[in-house]
Amino acid sequence: MGPIGTGESFSAVLSDGNHTITASVTDSGGKTGSASVTITVGPLPDSATKVGVTSITYATSGGKGGDKDLVITLTVVDDMSKPVGGASISIELFRNVSFLASGTGITNADGALSFRLRNAASGGYKTTVTGVTADLLTWDTVTPPNEYTK
Repeated sequence: MGPIGTGESFSAVLSDGNHTITASVTDSGGKTGSASVTITVGPLPDSATKVGVTSITYATSGGKGGDKDLVITLTVVDDMSKPVGGASISIELFRNVSFLASGTGITNADGALSFRLRNAASGGYKTTVTGVTADLLTWDTVTPPNEYTK
């Protein structure tokens, strides 16, 4: 299929099935950029089949200044946007690009799981999800973008 629209905004009706939509832009200096997204059009499934980590957030707590420990919280939902309690999540934590630690835990009823790194040193942190297991659901294998500087 060809172009579905141009300009600042537009609308289009897509047939059921998988579609890849690419947005392209050229600035006044002639530089170009583009990004693509694949979507599925059609009725939603009757029940969830996939599970994914939708967010990874960082916070500090403890100590005199409240910044002694690093708390990493992951949120898991199914492909019907419902929280998944009882899912097992495995992660690897990196500090300044070097492997620091790994951990595994179980999400609460809200689909959240927090890991705590005691006495966390200053530096740049990044979390990689290495596995998600939930009854009757398949992990989508995606780690959401995340970084934190302490």
